[in-house]
Amino acid sequence: GKFPQASIERLYDMGAWLQTNGEAIYATDSWNCFKEGSTYFTRSADGKYVYAILSEEPQTTVQISCVNPVKDGHVEVLSTGAKIYWSAMKGGGLEFAYPKGDNFGVAQVIKIPVK
Repeated sequence: GKFPQASIERLYDMGAWLQTNGEAIYATDSWNCFKEGSTYFTRSADGKYVYAILSEEPQTTVQISCVNPVKDGHVEVLSTGAKIYWSAMKGGGLEFAYPKGDNFGVAQVIKIPVK
């Protein structure tokens, strides 16, 4: 049999996304919060990072209440390494603006250092 061309293209796109963002998928564990809004979470096997997988392009600031980054930690867009300037939210969590001008694509991953 043959696969439809649209299916083949979708598989190539998924492969390209995983090539760039696979660190947030392969050899990860669950985080204490699986999902918050349209954001999903995984944790690195060594427990040093939480990956926030944004499934929708943010129109305003992103607020994540279930992750507390390391104070002065370097939060970044995994695919580009772009640094994200964030602030702590009252009561816990972090808030940041997604970098303007980045090609969002299907989903973007934010790498957050945690204790």
